[in-house]
Amino acid sequence: MVYAAVGVPTATGWKRIAVLDYWCKYEMYNGQDTIGESIQFHPAPQSSPTNPQRFELVLRASGGGTGVYTQNEFHFRVRDGQLVDVVSFVSRHRNGCETGPACEHLEARWFYPNAVQGKPGGLLVTAQADFNPTDTQRVDWDIRELQNRHLRSAECESYEWKEAAFRYTTVGKETLCPN
Repeated sequence: MVYAAVGVPTATGWKRIAVLDYWCKYEMYNGQDTIGESIQFHPAPQSSPTNPQRFELVLRASGGGTGVYTQNEFHFRVRDGQLVDVVSFVSRHRNGCETGPACEHLEARWFYPNAVQGKPGGLLVTAQADFNPTDTQRVDWDIRELQNRHLRSAECESYEWKEAAFRYTTVGKETLCPN
């Protein structure tokens, strides 16, 4: 179990605005830092280089059972002393394929801060693969980075940061994912 608290500075000290708990049962980081993969801070896109750097709290939560695994990713920012979800998506999903019991289907998504039409935003990259784990080395299926080698069919979707809504909004699909 992992427990964490999120606080913001006040004139007299700190004020707790959120409490998190996480059970890492379904994660498979094979000796890597499970907590470090589940709770992170990412730089938030900026509208001006003169503004102080802001960060997003990124949380990943997973669940599964009977051959299905799903991981959700949530990005939060602080606004008016509250933690606000600014974008969320299924970051990883794994289950069997329609072609038979020996097939595995894997989908993965990553969100990258990226300028969109000259404005702060992000790019959501989606890739997927169907493969037979018995045709590959078992280690390919047990280590996440090696699973990613099988991903194909990358698609990208642009998101723009909307300050008034205080969240990312979809701009649209990209014809080509940038390198």
